Amino acid sequence: MMLIDTGKMKLSLSGTPEPFADFDSNGLPVYRQLSEEPVETTLFIQGSGELTWPNREGEKFDISEVYQKLAELGAGPAGLSLSWPATASVQAVGLFDGESIHIFYSDPDPEGRARFLNLSSEKPGTVTFRFRGASASWKLMSRLLPVTGSTTEKPTTENSLFQIGLIGPDGKSAIPGNRGFDVLAEAGTKLVETFGTPVPGDIIHIFGYAGGHDRGYPDYTPSEELGGEQALKVAIGELRSLGFEVSLYVNARLAERSGLSSYPSLLDSKLTETDGSPVVEIYNSREFYVMNPSSPEWINHLLETAAMIKGVGASWIQLDQIAGRAAVAAPGENWGLGYRKLIDEIRGSGIKIWIQGVCDFYPADAFEATWRAVSVLEDGTLRGGWPLGRPDTGLLESLGFKGHLIVPRGKSRDLKASGLPMILDRNSEGEDLPLWGSSWLKDLKKMQLPRCGVHKNL
Repeated sequence: MMLIDTGKMKLSLSGTPEPFADFDSNGLPVYRQLSEEPVETTLFIQGSGELTWPNREGEKFDISEVYQKLAELGAGPAGLSLSWPATASVQAVGLFDGESIHIFYSDPDPEGRARFLNLSSEKPGTVTFRFRGASASWKLMSRLLPVTGSTTEKPTTENSLFQIGLIGPDGKSAIPGNRGFDVLAEAGTKLVETFGTPVPGDIIHIFGYAGGHDRGYPDYTPSEELGGEQALKVAIGELRSLGFEVSLYVNARLAERSGLSSYPSLLDSKLTETDGSPVVEIYNSREFYVMNPSSPEWINHLLETAAMIKGVGASWIQLDQIAGRAAVAAPGENWGLGYRKLIDEIRGSGIKIWIQGVCDFYPADAFEATWRAVSVLEDGTLRGGWPLGRPDTGLLESLGFKGHLIVPRGKSRDLKASGLPMILDRNSEGEDLPLWGSSWLKDLKKMQLPRCGVHKNL
């Protein structure tokens, strides 16, 4: 079924079962695929122009370069893959023909069922997108591009986020034994001396405050070696008195294999393969179970952790990996409802949420934009980076996404044209963790990029 033929670019639609044209309740055309089994939707594009696909905050690239770039990545015929609601921010792709943008999309599935998106190229000048998931109703939206030189309203500023880790992945800390959580007040004072009084919305994010970063999950009990829960509460109070909001880290997806036996109620919450074996991932040479987001026991444990974090005075929680790793589910299976329930309940308690990655299904207060270098797994799963082009939030914005982006300072220029409000992560530069110590203090000078405009509160 030919959907677009501009002379420069052609877009055809096919699939299993074959899509059929229909009208929605407003009388607008839709293309439906209905089946109790997973459906496959194929878009074949050929010609000249640019495309955008939902790789995290969005990636824009030229059709003519895709075939060669996939070959250079070793992705070849298999291509690259994203999954929604995870590494794909929306269920959509966009086409630019020089004068207009054409967006083929589906509204967010209210059940959060997984849909996978594969991008491949059979020959230069062609791109094929394949969606696999539950029954879908697809729409096509076209609009004229802004006239060259015209201006659009931009966010007036960024707030700032400063990260500080206390205990590293090796379980070690540079904090003297008699200082503990007291160093947080020193860190906050150094930031004030360097940047001036924080404006409303500036955040200090703390990780490695329990057993260490990427250690001991899902136990986030504040380290007794650093002074314990009460000492952390006092330190957070001092940071807030300086004018900062405070964020604490939680990994919403992983539990360390060696310690899960300490949580009998969570033993059946592990995500499993079709053969019943647990899904295991390795970080810093340690094995972690991927936990099932549909498990009430797992979600309840995270809610208990959130209550502890609220009790020590934090106003933000980072829920890591929710949209930063591929959905470990079959096409059409539920993946996102548990995480959405988690976010809704934590926000309902008065705490703000930021998540790794960008996805329109999750009602977070902020979303962490891409910071990793290009990383592609053997099966074509895109783990990070922009392998085909450059970041572009136009697809998100066209579909009405309005979330705040947390942008690493090293990537801020890549997103300067975005119309989305941003929080500038001043620490992120390369792969090194911003752990407390002499390197963190020296890094203060590198953090001193100018703010822009008037700050906008969250």
